[in-house]
Amino acid sequence: MRWILILFSTALLVVVTHANELNTVNGITQVVVPAAASPAEQFAADELARYIGKMTGAALPVIAEDSDRFDGRALVVGRTTANLRDHNPDNWARDTIYLGYGDGDIAIIGQGPQGTLFAAYEFLRHQGCRWYLPDHIIDEIVPRRAELELPESPLQHTPTFVERGWHPHPSSPGAFKVHINKWATRN
Repeated sequence: MRWILILFSTALLVVVTHANELNTVNGITQVVVPAAASPAEQFAADELARYIGKMTGAALPVIAEDSDRFDGRALVVGRTTANLRDHNPDNWARDTIYLGYGDGDIAIIGQGPQGTLFAAYEFLRHQGCRWYLPDHIIDEIVPRRAELELPESPLQHTPTFVERGWHPHPSSPGAFKVHINKWATRN
């Protein structure tokens, strides 16, 4: 009976340890959004958590900045107090993005209402995620990996073109389907 109890305790310890490992990647334990996140900021955070989960198996929770934070690093998405203390996206050129790689939390923020979403997808593209076609033929490429590839230096990028987006010709049948809009935003 004692051997069964020891075996069960050891198995339980392994399961608990493995579960804790699955909730962190590169020391990142959460995705943080502003207390009153815009729909684009919330969607960006949800997409980051979802695709990081697909890549690494880590289940990162999305929490509001005014919630209790977990120990560890965070992806800090959008116009949080911390991001706005260090950055002023209102003074950036249209759709400029910033990925705050380096030590500590990683700021993911962009100029304008869709800039943060563009920044989130740029982060995911740096991890190898791709969305080649708008239809479900080759819907997405999501690499499996144990850890994320995080450069040491921050990245700030301003798009070359003033207008970003997908503008199909009105004569194209079905050109304005929702899945095309999602694909265009990711790319």
